[in-house]
Amino acid sequence: MSQKNLLLGFGETLTYNIDRPSSGGPKSHPYSFSDVKGILTEQTSQFIGRSHDLPELAKPGGRSVARVTLHPAYLAKSYYPENLLRAFHLSDIGSKSVRVTPRKQTTKIKKENLETSCLYLAGTEGDFSCFLSALETEEMARGTMNDVIKIEELDDFQPEDKIRKLDTEINDRLLEVVLHTPDGHSSEILDCFYEFAKTCNSSVDIDRSVNVGGLTFLPVIADFAGAIELAKFTFLRVLRDLPTLRVNEPQILRNILSSKTQPALPDKDAINPDIRVAVFDGGVGTNTIDRWCDEVIYDTGHRTSPELLKHGADVTSTVLFGVCDENTVSLPVPYCNVDHYRVLDTVTGRDPDLFDVLRRITTALEEKQYDFFNLSLGPRVPIEDDEVHVWTSKLDKYLATGKSLATIAIGNDGEIEGQNRIQPPADLVNGLSVGAADTCHAGWKRASYSCIGPGRAPGIVKPDGVAFGGDSIKPFTLFSPYNNSLVHTAGTSFAAPLVLRNAIAIKSSLEHDMSALAVKALMIHNVEKSQHDKKEVGWGRFNSDLNNVVYCDDNEVTVVYRGELTTSQYVRIPLPFPSIELKGNVTIKATFCFASDIDPEHPINYTRSGLVVTFRPKHNADSTKSFFNLKSLYPTEQEFRTDGHKWETTLHKEQAFRNTSLDKPCFDVVYQAREMGHSPYSDGDALPYALVVTVQVKNTPEVYNAIRQEYQTLSPIPLRQEIRLQV
Repeated sequence: MSQKNLLLGFGETLTYNIDRPSSGGPKSHPYSFSDVKGILTEQTSQFIGRSHDLPELAKPGGRSVARVTLHPAYLAKSYYPENLLRAFHLSDIGSKSVRVTPRKQTTKIKKENLETSCLYLAGTEGDFSCFLSALETEEMARGTMNDVIKIEELDDFQPEDKIRKLDTEINDRLLEVVLHTPDGHSSEILDCFYEFAKTCNSSVDIDRSVNVGGLTFLPVIADFAGAIELAKFTFLRVLRDLPTLRVNEPQILRNILSSKTQPALPDKDAINPDIRVAVFDGGVGTNTIDRWCDEVIYDTGHRTSPELLKHGADVTSTVLFGVCDENTVSLPVPYCNVDHYRVLDTVTGRDPDLFDVLRRITTALEEKQYDFFNLSLGPRVPIEDDEVHVWTSKLDKYLATGKSLATIAIGNDGEIEGQNRIQPPADLVNGLSVGAADTCHAGWKRASYSCIGPGRAPGIVKPDGVAFGGDSIKPFTLFSPYNNSLVHTAGTSFAAPLVLRNAIAIKSSLEHDMSALAVKALMIHNVEKSQHDKKEVGWGRFNSDLNNVVYCDDNEVTVVYRGELTTSQYVRIPLPFPSIELKGNVTIKATFCFASDIDPEHPINYTRSGLVVTFRPKHNADSTKSFFNLKSLYPTEQEFRTDGHKWETTLHKEQAFRNTSLDKPCFDVVYQAREMGHSPYSDGDALPYALVVTVQVKNTPEVYNAIRQEYQTLSPIPLRQEIRLQV
């Protein structure tokens, strides 16, 4: 790697707007109105009857909730049944992904078990009776009738479908209840649920509720029978036993290396004290690292256990000093200072109620804008495809501005069959979820304890990547402030802050004002490729050598683009391509990153922002080519065709081309927005994005200089100082 060819910035100066391309042809509809009339009439009549029999207190404002499953042909936001909802005064309060085998299909090859959207529609008995009457008489507008033919099935939201996990051997239990609380009705719904819970011998702690989007998460105390009865509440979405807290305890016996000479602490302040970094964990419990760490302790009246303090101190040390080896004699100067929030104590560490911990975290984030933060804790439960946990949705909502970068440890239950999927909030779409690799050297693989993906779609590639986390053969060696010594440990708890340290190093080392999105894009862009399954290692192993990030070889160039897109704006992004003789094949690597606001009540339409990216190998030709090839990330071809890939907040791919097949290649990009699965009612804010592109040409060492001469607006990003990350 040459150490004279610096990473180039200001790629956005090359971009320009283009005209909107023509749209596709007319839609082929699987059903006519006569096909669905009889079925929907019977289903709606049965739904009204069952809803009528529910207790009045279980129906806020007299409203019941129907599950309306759309035919798989109507997943795109343009097919949202807006006319149907407006005509019968129904409210879309949420949705989920379901699988159906439709009665008819528009394709020649018939398939089973296709993914589609199930809408939760709320209305009074009168509203649904009007819909039933219109079905029977066929008296409805053409637009409404066109929406009706999109329906595959209508039924009620049965109580047993809302119950996810209840231990039958426990009587009095602490539950997590998720309510649909759409704007304008949240107080009414919460008040009604509070009164209904009393009739179920249950106690609701309204004061500790957490609201995200159109959902409210509440802790509830109930016995088993009461929990079953609570599920009859029409606006209740999910009911489950609360999971325990995971602090990602070390996966090997934590061993103090007392026989070794302890490394000396640096005698300098942090390299860049302006970077704001937070760690949320079990505390530090010592003044050893006070020069670089401020600890925030909550007055709970409880002592923090030594094990939590050791964990928190070790995580913070990893952010400050990185990984050591047994021969380390002095610790490096930290890139930044750290605010450590002791969000755990003996009560919250043992208590399965995680609401207090989450509230402490989110309050701290809202009070002070952080550039980076790390979480090596969370609920100990595998993620679900059709439900988003409160920890995930609350943190994703905060990160939606794109101003902060979070690293999240994915969990250490990778060896527990059936429970080894990544754990919340590692499924967030606006941060970096980090798994553990077994070594920092070549021949690496996923550490056996590290949880696996995939994530939810969108957010299908999880973890985002892995980093050295240690194991019994090659432990993770770090300086423990709590013990004032080197220790051996292992776990995703330490892989995550190690990745955060690398991200901080990028921001602190480059003169360019690197946004959180740009840092995230650079981190993913420079992962080490492998043949391992993506569900085990994500995009790859995060690169620990800063030189590989900031320098280019003579036969390549890497450019950072940063910009903003407005809704439905079509932008051409030219890639740096030299006008010289190319003596070998060309490799293009590209990484898009953006942050998106979310709708947690609509997991299938979770992200509100998406990019449609078209690759043109020759800028002046009509032919296009698939570049990111996201089809390989999805379990089925049908899921890919339903356009879910465009809503991924990270796109990353590397492809090789014959040099004769390229002529000033470019990406054509359009920003699309949605809200609760349908087109938004207003244009909304511009979408910030970051793009990193590397163009490499085999046997052509003149590439970097040729790009510098040809693209005058591209400029090297200077280093603040010479820094190398050591692992």
